[in-house]
Amino acid sequence: MNSKMIRMAVVGNPIAHSLSPNLFNHWANEYNLNISYKRIFTNDVEDAINLSSNLRIDYLNVTAPFKNQFFKFAEKRDLSSYVYFAVNFFNCKNKSAFNFDAIGLSSILSKNNISLKEKKILIIGAGDTASLIIDFIKQFKNNEISIYNRTINKAKKLSHIKRVNFIEKIDNTSGFDVIFSTIPDFREMINQSTIRKDAIVIDLNYSIKKNDDFQFKYFDGLHWLIYQAMPVMIMLYQTLPHFDETYNYLSEINNLPKNNQITLIGFSGSGKSSIGKELANRMNFDLYDTDEIIENYTGLEIPLIFEKYGVDYFRNLEAKVLEYFAEYKNVIIATGGGIIENQKSINILKNYNDVIYIYSDLEQSLSRINIDSKPILKNSNNAEIENLFTQRSDKYFEVCNSIIYNNHDIDETIKLIYENYR
Repeated sequence: MNSKMIRMAVVGNPIAHSLSPNLFNHWANEYNLNISYKRIFTNDVEDAINLSSNLRIDYLNVTAPFKNQFFKFAEKRDLSSYVYFAVNFFNCKNKSAFNFDAIGLSSILSKNNISLKEKKILIIGAGDTASLIIDFIKQFKNNEISIYNRTINKAKKLSHIKRVNFIEKIDNTSGFDVIFSTIPDFREMINQSTIRKDAIVIDLNYSIKKNDDFQFKYFDGLHWLIYQAMPVMIMLYQTLPHFDETYNYLSEINNLPKNNQITLIGFSGSGKSSIGKELANRMNFDLYDTDEIIENYTGLEIPLIFEKYGVDYFRNLEAKVLEYFAEYKNVIIATGGGIIENQKSINILKNYNDVIYIYSDLEQSLSRINIDSKPILKNSNNAEIENLFTQRSDKYFEVCNSIIYNNHDIDETIKLIYENYR
């Protein structure tokens, strides 16, 4: 195995259901690579870049709505980034930007013998992805491009900028040879029964589960996800993964039911308990706070548990609580800051579905708490606390699936998490 751990993440909004971590972590297992890949929840590109620096993340995959915004933060850009004025892969170390979206689209076409020449093409959606697709399609001559979007003014604006057709209302899609969908479910906007049997639908989302009932040729968003990720593997590891094996794996993952369990981890004062309470209220989930559960079980406050029974006793109780709630659904679990100091707890958390690392800078975290109520911090000097913060950050990163930067308004953090899961 490669000795140096490569830290990667995908950044976008919403991003909770992105399969990019599953994809790259699967390839890491398949090809014996040392990769740790996470999701970053954010609504601010600068926050994502600062968070990546603080957590020593090496590379970011960039998805909607940040592809264009990342362009201005890059110090070096590949040709494709310039052509599409968009970024989908960012090297955090040297601020270099790449765009492999067009490679992904070209691969879908070439691998499946699809031609866009002299075709009538419909694009559903009018966001950044739709804009990129128009630019991509225009390299193929003599085709006719039309845009259809629920928000009419947005579609009109894009059609004017790109000089393509605008459709205000569509009842029948039989006149189109190829349809690109950039929205979660194209069936909400067009009648699929009107799509010709010889037509091709290329979906750039994978919200629709594998469906063999379509009468037309259908390519789900997993195709684009895999093909645009392959150049990253070639660039970093000189490895070209097998498409069919990868596609079958991701299809199985994508069809698994969600258990709707969210676990919050992070340093003391990062905001786990406050976020957990409000998030549970908004989502109508039950909240379980591991510290409160242990205090109720022992009849003692945490400082007294440490004093009377010791730290190992407390850490073992934390592990038992995690073990107990492992199969619970529709719950928010807020954990103590030291939950990752026990290897058994780490192993349990790694099998949880949605573990969110609530990250706040050390100074911000300490400003929110009474250190005297935290036995470990109370008996540590500033240098020891800084060292503990760094050590724990590495462990939080190891076990989490997703990360959110809670250094500003906590209500914004709650809103961001809620909107990703609602």
